[in-house]
Amino acid sequence: MGGSGEPTLNSGLPEVIAGAKALFPGLPVAVLTNSTLLFDPVVRRELSAADIVLPSLDSLVLDEFEALCRPHRMLCLAELSKGLLTFRQEFAGRLYLEVFLARGINDSEANLRLLRRFCAELAPDRVDVVTLTRPGTERSVEPADAETLARFARELDPGRGGRAGPAEGRMVLRAGLDADLARDMLLATLARRPQTAEDLALALALEPGLVHRVVTRLVEDGELVRSESRGRVFYAVPRERG
Repeated sequence: MGGSGEPTLNSGLPEVIAGAKALFPGLPVAVLTNSTLLFDPVVRRELSAADIVLPSLDSLVLDEFEALCRPHRMLCLAELSKGLLTFRQEFAGRLYLEVFLARGINDSEANLRLLRRFCAELAPDRVDVVTLTRPGTERSVEPADAETLARFARELDPGRGGRAGPAEGRMVLRAGLDADLARDMLLATLARRPQTAEDLALALALEPGLVHRVVTRLVEDGELVRSESRGRVFYAVPRERG
């Protein structure tokens, strides 16, 4: 499932999962979640209908968690981690834990030590350690360096194929797609978050040349804005329209 916002906030989550399975029989349905509602047994039961769940847990150090995630005042880190452990016990599918690191915020030895202990108890099928790859909400936030990413991945997912850094993948390209349909797909995707033309081509299985032509035209028409961050070119829907 992909979309804008936290999927477990959707009261129609069971219907969405069932609908995705009906539309794409034989393909696993994966749900990304920030884990904050896993303390709720109803949410855990509804989410268990997915084949793969990718929950986030970025820090078990309270001040780091608050600085990075800016949780609602009613959210409790201890409750979040306990809910994730309970969900793991109840869920029959695959669980891929994601840990997002930002330099100087949650890449501490204290966090690594606590997460290592937590992962030993959680026993996820995989741990993905990732960092900032596109412009963040705060320009001061910097990505963690490659050595730190590799060390966290090695410590948190020893011998189970945990990865560090951006995802890599290969998809069969959509053939014969016209520019108008590609335009609609690109605008819908970029309304959620900034992305590069290369990321868009991979995520949407579009021919890279078509993506470059369409985003260039959309920038000229004022429907997208272009920006550079760490040597990469990103496209986004203007804030007043997004």
